[in-house]
Amino acid sequence: AYTATLTPTVTETFTPTPTSTATPTSTLTPTPTAVPVLAVLINEVAWAGTNASANDEWIELYNPGSQAIHLSGWRLAADDDSPDIALSGQIAAGGYYLLERTDDTTISDIPADLIYSGALSNDGEILRLYAPDGDAVDTANLDGGAWLAGSGSPQYGSMERRGVIADSSTAWLTNTGEVANGHDAAGNPIRGTPRQPNWAYTATPIPTAAATRTPIRTPTRTPTRTPIRTPNPVPGILVINEFLPRPRTDWNGDGAVNVEDEFVEVMNVGTQAADLKGWRLDDGDGGSSPYTLPSLMLQAGQKVVFYGSQTHISLSDGGDTVRLIHPVGQVVDIYNYPAVKEPDQSWCRLPDGSRAWTSACRPTPGMANTASETGTATITLNPGYEDESETRTCLLPDTLPSEILQAECESQGADVWNSGYWDAETREMIWLESRYKWGVFIQ
Repeated sequence: AYTATLTPTVTETFTPTPTSTATPTSTLTPTPTAVPVLAVLINEVAWAGTNASANDEWIELYNPGSQAIHLSGWRLAADDDSPDIALSGQIAAGGYYLLERTDDTTISDIPADLIYSGALSNDGEILRLYAPDGDAVDTANLDGGAWLAGSGSPQYGSMERRGVIADSSTAWLTNTGEVANGHDAAGNPIRGTPRQPNWAYTATPIPTAAATRTPIRTPTRTPTRTPIRTPNPVPGILVINEFLPRPRTDWNGDGAVNVEDEFVEVMNVGTQAADLKGWRLDDGDGGSSPYTLPSLMLQAGQKVVFYGSQTHISLSDGGDTVRLIHPVGQVVDIYNYPAVKEPDQSWCRLPDGSRAWTSACRPTPGMANTASETGTATITLNPGYEDESETRTCLLPDTLPSEILQAECESQGADVWNSGYWDAETREMIWLESRYKWGVFIQ
């Protein structure tokens, strides 16, 4: 016999699901992040085409920053809508983006990033580069007149940007073919530098007469796009902020006053940190060897000073060039200065990181730039030395013959120099006591 154990059957009870009466919420559309002015540059414009065809126009963009930029939603357009180009893809940090008109044979041996349609007027027009938020990031030929540079037949030189600087009448040069890259559809050399550093970055501008052509094409409507914003710093952009070619103070603190106290100050004017690795400092062509900067993260707004004792770059007192070079080889900042008359006269941006340069600065390595007390560069002569063992500072420029340097800076000649003996506009005559009939003077 056995006893059966009954298992009770479970009956499921369903509870009705209440209907939601909540008010539906709207989905927020994210607002595009504002892009700083000059985050991407209109770097080169071949508005006249090439030797093979005047229709083979091309345009180059450049990313001077330290991060790649995705171009989805960006537009490059002329104010008369020819061309009006929707960009795509991305532009690498320190890289170039090449646009060729109609087909990819415009520059036969360099592939394009984008093919576009729409002709540029040979008589000049305004190009604007728009970020996804609709704001203009850069322009070319903003005055709306004849093209500021570039040439038509027979040379077909491109219009090259001189640096990471705002669009202006001095921001462009015509490529002469001295430094060029690529070939046109017929195999002729391109007078331009597509997808490589601009020749104009290292060229000295020569004033030329303004073009007087009357534009043929008249815009048929009034542009309604948003005007250009006040320029803001570009993320991770490095600039030369101050430099001193002729020291009279022991700025590097090594106990001696000499050319090793010369310095160049670099500043990050962007909104993000920038790595100095691979960047270079240099003077003019044929001068000192370039100095490669060490790996160092420079925060936004931060400055770093490099002395001559570290860089071994000799900035000539007779005038020279100071250059800051991107790791890809492009000169991103350059300044040509004239002969230096006075010691401890630095060139600086006032205020720090701005576009305005002045020679009326007091040296302030690593600190905020400051104008001299008088507002102009001044000279202070050394007092007489009572202690012969004290280090003497030679105030003469390093470009003078060694015989003059020895006569005026060694032994009894030390510290007798005066700028008035040499400068025509302030030349002084020193009359000497004499027993002769006619006075004796030095001029």
